[in-house]
Amino acid sequence: MLAKYSFRLDSFHIDNTRSRHNDTDTVAFFLKVGDRSYGTQTKGMGDLNNGDYGVGLEFRDILIPDPATRVTFNYQIVNAGHIDDIATKLSDAAARLEAIAGTNSQATSVAIAAEAFKLAGGGIWGLVAAGAVEVFNILWGWIGADCDGAVAIDEISVPRSDLDLKTPTGPYTETRHYPGPDSPHGCNHTNSDYYVTWSIIQSPVVQGAIAAKWNELGGLSGGLGEPVTDETSTPDGVGRFNNFQGGSIYWTPETGAHEIGGAIREKWANLGWEQSALRYPTSDETATIDWSGRYNTFQRGLIYWTAATGTYEVQGDIYAYYASINGLDSILGTPTSDETDLPDGSGRYNTFQHGELRWDRATRQVTLLPYGAPTTPPAKGPSNTPDWTPPNP
Repeated sequence: MLAKYSFRLDSFHIDNTRSRHNDTDTVAFFLKVGDRSYGTQTKGMGDLNNGDYGVGLEFRDILIPDPATRVTFNYQIVNAGHIDDIATKLSDAAARLEAIAGTNSQATSVAIAAEAFKLAGGGIWGLVAAGAVEVFNILWGWIGADCDGAVAIDEISVPRSDLDLKTPTGPYTETRHYPGPDSPHGCNHTNSDYYVTWSIIQSPVVQGAIAAKWNELGGLSGGLGEPVTDETSTPDGVGRFNNFQGGSIYWTPETGAHEIGGAIREKWANLGWEQSALRYPTSDETATIDWSGRYNTFQRGLIYWTAATGTYEVQGDIYAYYASINGLDSILGTPTSDETDLPDGSGRYNTFQHGELRWDRATRQVTLLPYGAPTTPPAKGPSNTPDWTPPNP
């Protein structure tokens, strides 16, 4: 089952700066999903004293298809008032941090850091990088009399299945405490004291036949774009649907999964969605043979659109007759009106490019009234569409 997550570094709180007065903090946030790195985001926070500070770095709507896929994110907060090109150095540090945790390398240059991770304990959601603040200050050469150095470093590395368990009903948020080692000489031996808050948010998911249809249509790169709802049951309990940036996919056991979007979807919505006389889509949105328009068919009708005329619906007995004479490719051509009550109340009708179809309320018969002199079709259509009752005016 597909899942989509956002990872956010929300804020931090300082009870005691590393230097005596202000820390000049820069924040880095790194994400890797499986073998794909999403890189490092950095943000300069300026000169800070004790208090609360919003960060707002975020990797948004990351699609993770497999529950076994490993997700790794790390963050660093560095007092960096005297460190040149800090963003580049933090990006490099983030990648090295992930590599150390991911491979548990015992190479000489990272052996101390690997040991710090091993000693941290606390399980998967424990303080994975406890002790790494001091180690990283040494490895990166950030510790010195000028007070520069890391004040909070951590990494979380879990399979997606763990995220699923943490976020079944809403965001998972955690605040972690980093008391930090003693500051170097020249910084009054002050311990830094930071609290960092981060969040994981599960986004809407697509699955089953709807996911198969979405992928067939190009998935994230297709016309529908990203999902904006979870898969949801329709009000009548028969079908299921997902809404996307560019439309919807509806599924029932009888019709399968079909997409609908744009002006056609808007028309269907105005008619009452699947609880309208049209019921559920039975086709994806499709171009006409001459590419002049687009349409969706439904269990009991059709909606047709062109840029010049807009959208029109044909339904019930009138649609059954229209379909029996080849529909959009018939001598009638395409619809030019919705189904409408006759002025005398005796029935309903649709107009088309080359004629009109009328449904008689008393006889429940459909009659074709051609414009001009087209080839003569059968005068009457079927008396009924099974299980369909035309709406009362």
